[in-house]
Amino acid sequence: DAQAEFDLVFLDPPYEIEPAVLKQVFEALSGCLKQDSLLVFERSSRVEFDFPSSFRLIVEKSFGDTVVMFIEREEDSL
Repeated sequence: DAQAEFDLVFLDPPYEIEPAVLKQVFEALSGCLKQDSLLVFERSSRVEFDFPSSFRLIVEKSFGDTVVMFIEREEDSL
């Protein structure tokens, strides 16, 4: 049974999500992303989140209470 791989993922969790749960989501996604994939992640500007080191921030944009982050998976994490 082959695992699906994605090259574009939009992640818009509830703003109240616990950082530990969000970290688990990122770790689970890591195994499902193709090389050169893009993750678009929306979060509250009031809560800081350090995503796992297997991901790299490309650009971050703020819109009031919202932050949108464009993230890619690091090549050495494949």
